[in-house]
Amino acid sequence: NGTSPGKAAAAAAETAPSSGVAAMTPKELWAAEPAETRRLKEYRYMDKGPNVFILLELNEHLGLGPEGSQAVLSLQQFKVQCEAESVDVRLRLRRPDGQVWQFHLLLAPLCKEIVPEDTVPKLLGRECKRRLEIMLFKRDKQQTWYGDIVRNELPAPKRGARAGQKGPVAAHAAAHA
Repeated sequence: NGTSPGKAAAAAAETAPSSGVAAMTPKELWAAEPAETRRLKEYRYMDKGPNVFILLELNEHLGLGPEGSQAVLSLQQFKVQCEAESVDVRLRLRRPDGQVWQFHLLLAPLCKEIVPEDTVPKLLGRECKRRLEIMLFKRDKQQTWYGDIVRNELPAPKRGARAGQKGPVAAHAAAHA
């Protein structure tokens, strides 16, 4: 019929209210003041040759269970901004009670450089289990990414600190575990 999947999802978002709350278009979501902003700390990534894929499982990583997937109908609900050493992802959705929430994932500084202008975000999966997949292009395509993809820039532990003692690095690791 000539309608793209993105336009079809946007049309569905406008006409298919869930839980009796009128749906909002992505433009309306981004114009609204969020009632709550949540910082996301969980994500997955995969190194695939010249690319790195950031995966945001909406049912798991938003902390909303299945509501996370049900409230996201369009890639237009995401804003993905990249620089050579950072990935900044924002998501807006409307909760069943009508509140607009924003979710924010900031990965900075990245341990290695990317080519920001080549970034490709995709919304994948079924309505009940969606995920955002962000394909990043490595600046150095031969380099393998492993461990944490965000560079840890905390100061080294002080001399004389015993193993198991909570210093700045251990506290950072515990806070981000």
